[in-house]
Amino acid sequence: MRRTLLFIPGNNAGNIQNAGLFGADAIIFDLEDAVSPMQKDSALNLVCNALTMLNYECEKIVRINLEYAKNDILALSKTKINSILIPKAENIEEIKELIKYTKNLNPKIEILLLIETPLGLLNAKELAFLNGVSAICFGAEDYTSEIGARRSESGVEIDFARNYLLNVCKAAKIDAIDTPYTNINDENGLIADTTYIKNLGFDGKLVISPRHIDIIHNCFKPSEKEIIWANQVLNAIKEAELKKSGVISLNGKMIDAPIVSRAKKILKEIL
Repeated sequence: MRRTLLFIPGNNAGNIQNAGLFGADAIIFDLEDAVSPMQKDSALNLVCNALTMLNYECEKIVRINLEYAKNDILALSKTKINSILIPKAENIEEIKELIKYTKNLNPKIEILLLIETPLGLLNAKELAFLNGVSAICFGAEDYTSEIGARRSESGVEIDFARNYLLNVCKAAKIDAIDTPYTNINDENGLIADTTYIKNLGFDGKLVISPRHIDIIHNCFKPSEKEIIWANQVLNAIKEAELKKSGVISLNGKMIDAPIVSRAKKILKEIL
């Protein structure tokens, strides 16, 4: 489950030590944007030590530096890391090589790709199907900067990218992770944005503030109305099976395989 993936600066020892206490489904130790060039080596050592010495009860991801990718991966491969997040993923051959390098060092490490450029979006169709890739994340701030768009409350400028990445991920059967909500103090805006992307079909969201975690988790919980509907669907299926009836309906609406699948997914989300 990857409803929330919380960024933790790789050069902040206090936040790294407490990262597991925030309740996120995954934590992303950031060695890229959050760390200045002068601190790259010390941050890598800090994160490696934490991943070796501390126990976090959630998925442990590290956003590496594309420029120093192999150096970062080599050091991280010896720790208890679960996954690597490759930023600015766009060059298919480059990503293939990094995946191969990672898997040779530690086959258990999963690969998440961060799509945040127009070329990355264009190549996402092939990137999503590379062996070892388990999720694609969307970085809207860099993406909109590169295409010259202005960010808006409605998010209309990223609708195409969101829907395209979502379709690519579902086709490849990997997780689709949405861009962070960057207004830390706007709770209503976060609820509206998260509800919107959940209804589109996204599996989770990148997070830049621990205060957003519980709000996002609540948004991903099925509503009482959805739970009642899902139970009614499954009860109707059982009843039809007992009666050996080939026609199944609920409140006058036919129930077919996609409806049953949706009902099961809703009930699974409350576990």
